[in-house]
Amino acid sequence: MIKVFLITVTIIALLIYFLPSVIVYNKNRRCFWLIFLLNLFLGWTILVWFVCLIMAFTNKQRVRR
Repeated sequence: MIKVFLITVTIIALLIYFLPSVIVYNKNRRCFWLIFLLNLFLGWTILVWFVCLIMAFTNKQRVRR
């Protein structure tokens, strides 16, 4: 029972941690890799996580040709 709880909490925590990257990916934004790498390596600093979240909502959409 505790094992299932820990796995569930871990999955939810990872989804919250990578939320800016998920938003950028779903909105098809230009700088997905930049935000993903910043989030991966510096997202734990909270400040960078919020910067990535703001970038995810304000960055322009990728042009499709």
